[in-house]
Amino acid sequence: MASDKPASEQLQRFAARFNHLRTALAPAGQRRPLSARQVSEGVREATGVEIAESTIASYIRGEKVPGLDKAAALAAFLGVSTSYFTDEDVSAVDADLERFGFLRQLKEASVTTVAGRLGGLSTPDLHALKGLIGVELGRRDDSDRGAA
Repeated sequence: MASDKPASEQLQRFAARFNHLRTALAPAGQRRPLSARQVSEGVREATGVEIAESTIASYIRGEKVPGLDKAAALAAFLGVSTSYFTDEDVSAVDADLERFGFLRQLKEASVTTVAGRLGGLSTPDLHALKGLIGVELGRRDDSDRGAA
């Protein structure tokens, strides 16, 4: 993941995006982000690539940036493209982060099957669905108040 950018900026960008994904993709009910062990095991199971827990911990702390092979394995496990970690265009990254946040909310509401299927929807489609869910929940609240 070599770049012309200063090393500290590259470290900062990678760590922030990696740590956000670790938080967004933690299993429902797990309050903490995916651990270094969970990531290491997940990458190995998903891709066959071995990344030591200590190496992943250094990515988490922003001390190290992976090479292309390990970045590709991490991206494959986390369900993003490798450019997610390096892209200068933050609008694409922001849309992905928003989608992950919405999926996280669904997972926490124990809607894991639906959340998995929503992963392929575009951000505008997710916003539309979120609006529909909000309208439906509002209707239910109104009818519950009327019945009380």
